[in-house]
Amino acid sequence: MSIKQQVRIPASPAQVYAVLADADALSALSGMPGMAGRSAGEEFSAFDGHVTGRQIELVPGERLRKGHLAPALPRHAARRPAR
Repeated sequence: MSIKQQVRIPASPAQVYAVLADADALSALSGMPGMAGRSAGEEFSAFDGHVTGRQIELVPGERLRKGHLAPALPRHAARRPAR
């Protein structure tokens, strides 16, 4: 099974990219440690390892595509209805 999601964030693409591509910036925002993959194919982790994955495409300041895994989601999370 795969889930595809697109969201609109009230910030410029460059601002969003700057946070998501920089582990220190994302850690400062979330308060939890992470590791950023700097190029396509590299692994990343965020939110103290609760989210992991691999970088798919990085276009600096413009676009960041990631493949995510969320192995540490609580069991009840899968039962929440979609909005």
